[in-house]
Amino acid sequence: MKHIIPFFAVLAFILCVQPAHAILQDCTITWTPNSEADLAGYKVYVAPTAQGYTKGSPALTVPKTQTVARCHALNLPSPSTYFFAVTAFDTSGNESAFSNEMSRTIADEQVVPKAYVTRVQTDADGATVTISGHASKLYVASDRVPLQDVVGYTPGSATHRYVRRWSVGDSYVCFIAENVAGEKTEQGCNAVVIAPDVDLVAPAAPTLLEVK
Repeated sequence: MKHIIPFFAVLAFILCVQPAHAILQDCTITWTPNSEADLAGYKVYVAPTAQGYTKGSPALTVPKTQTVARCHALNLPSPSTYFFAVTAFDTSGNESAFSNEMSRTIADEQVVPKAYVTRVQTDADGATVTISGHASKLYVASDRVPLQDVVGYTPGSATHRYVRRWSVGDSYVCFIAENVAGEKTEQGCNAVVIAPDVDLVAPAAPTLLEVK
């Protein structure tokens, strides 16, 4: 290719995620892919001022198959506002013009409290779970139930009623809380309560009744 690649990609921020426990707030940059046959990759530029970056000095270079970059990969000090743009380059080293520019404020360190299962009280018909802190999800597992989401748990609820009729072969049940940062804490467990089988089926009605 003898000329600079025409570059029509639109740069955008698709997500500003909730920070995990005690890490910098992060964001994700995305752009539309180029279609040139000799495309080699993209260069991500960042500057503390509008259009303050220098062509040829990108903060990050990625292959042509990648059209997403995470802000944390740029090692940006925070808190501060940054301006971003992307270029495309081909196998001959030709580099396109800058894409549209976008800015984002990268927040400082934030701590997300963990959530804990503090009590599991079992009975013959399930378990009552007590949670400390704000849990976004609750998980359950037992010797007969693989780890899975607790269906019906309301995020942030301090208690949850887990319904299951325990039977012979069940021995324990465990619950795990997850906070909004996706951190799971140690499980809370208890032995299950197996009640004796109760016959709830009534006998058949008598037939051939006669009165003489």
